[in-house]
Amino acid sequence: MKKFIMILCLAALAAFSLTCGTSEDKAVARVGGEIMTVAMVKEHYLAISREARPELPTFDEQEQFVRDIVSKEILATEARKIGIDKLPEVTQATNNAIQRKAWEVFYQEQVKSAVEVTEADIQDLYEKQRYSYHLLWIFLRSQAQADEVSRRIAAGEDFGKLAEIYSMDPSRERAGDIGARPLGTLPQSVEETVNALSPGGVTDPIVYDSYYVIIKLVEKAEQQVPDLEGARPGLEAMIRTRRETARQREMAAEIKAKYGLTFLPDALETIAKRTRELYSSEDVRTGLIPEFSDEELARNLVQYEGGEWRIRTYTDKIKMQAPSMRPGYGTDSETIKSVIGDFITGELWMVEIQNEGYTQRPEVLALANRVREEAMITALHEELVRNIEMSEEDLRIFYEERKSELMSETSVLLAMITFETEEEAAEVHRLLDAGGSFADLARERSFDRNTGENGGALRGHLLQRSLETFPDIEILINGLAVGSYSEPAPMPMGLFPGNYGIFKLLERKESRQMTFEEVRDELSNSALVFEQDKAFGEWLVAKMEEYDVEIYPAGLESMNFRELRGQ
Repeated sequence: MKKFIMILCLAALAAFSLTCGTSEDKAVARVGGEIMTVAMVKEHYLAISREARPELPTFDEQEQFVRDIVSKEILATEARKIGIDKLPEVTQATNNAIQRKAWEVFYQEQVKSAVEVTEADIQDLYEKQRYSYHLLWIFLRSQAQADEVSRRIAAGEDFGKLAEIYSMDPSRERAGDIGARPLGTLPQSVEETVNALSPGGVTDPIVYDSYYVIIKLVEKAEQQVPDLEGARPGLEAMIRTRRETARQREMAAEIKAKYGLTFLPDALETIAKRTRELYSSEDVRTGLIPEFSDEELARNLVQYEGGEWRIRTYTDKIKMQAPSMRPGYGTDSETIKSVIGDFITGELWMVEIQNEGYTQRPEVLALANRVREEAMITALHEELVRNIEMSEEDLRIFYEERKSELMSETSVLLAMITFETEEEAAEVHRLLDAGGSFADLARERSFDRNTGENGGALRGHLLQRSLETFPDIEILINGLAVGSYSEPAPMPMGLFPGNYGIFKLLERKESRQMTFEEVRDELSNSALVFEQDKAFGEWLVAKMEEYDVEIYPAGLESMNFRELRGQ
């Protein structure tokens, strides 16, 4: 428990006068022979994100907060005693936290701080918001592939089908559809080309950073734009995002040049050839990864200052990518080179960040320590409860103790007929009153064809609480007797298709106590967790007693949590 300081004056402890020095040095708690000070409690509190910090308005809540801190310190200490801090999962969690936080600090200082947004920038982007452009695109990584796809489009082949075959972007699953958007989200050179298109027009291959895109304009439509002040936050965010992305790509190119990436052509072509063989037909599903011999996997692929990649490294990395981001039909060496370059750049970023000392920043190490302790505590908990099991008899006892709380929810089975207009609803209601069949009228007249084909019946019971979001419909249905139907009622948006509806109550299941057999499977998990938490809690209480934990009210009362919460 390295954060605690040893008591240097037993007499001072006995008199509870551990307040020498500044208020930051006041004792808040004693754990064995060590002291937790006001400064230490502040450090723990301020480590919580501002929006998540508890208010702690009462002394009891403040005391419990300190006890939680002490508990974590004890757990971390006990975990170290049995070597849990050396477990691979703890090391991995710590390293991930270091990389994540170091990147965050680096990005803030080297990327975000380099971006400026002027009033003229905002005004210029605002003027471009008058139109929305519905676009399809094909995202490619080589000039040769871009030229080939462009030739096939010019020959009359379907743009969406070619996007599904060639594009290395998640939009390939939507035939290249990237939705409708105003100008301002793509590089300026790309948007200038798009702005010159007429609906239905397709661009030639456009250089997009180090990639290539072919874009089709589906529709250009006027859109309502809020006033400038209302739009300002969103416009500024768009500009910043675009410029941060551009800045990041510039730095990535500089890093690749700095480390002298050298690609081995024969190895690149081996990967490209195996991928083309796998995708010899355009109908092969996306996301497949070619197989390589052990000899091929061991071949050098890329060399750079401080490291190298083999083909095996590539296959390991590509397996971690979404299927839509993996090379597919028509892959060439330049495509493979582009993919690998992006992978390696990610590694080189971290080398650069480490070389510049970001992994040793105080805020990075502080987060890493917190993550390490949390991972250690989680692993310790798992170790302590590993052998706890629940027998069938234990599970039945657990059920008997709680069966009064194990109630089924009230539910209803409904049929409905939905309509676009109130007049249609009124007409069908008259037919029902005249003896018409609800099921037949649903099949003939319901706007919602899915339920209409089933005679209006929904496919399962609706829980009563699912209707609570729509109070008017809930009141309407609760007033029905089984077998009766309602007056026409407006249909709330988001409930069922249509503007009006007539409901029939087919069945109502009231809440009842559930049997052991009904809840056994679900209860077995919660019962086991309960027993594990109980055993872990008892172990922790015993440890707290062993460490002779004591809270000092005077030190705790000197803290102003309300003031701290705003820092």
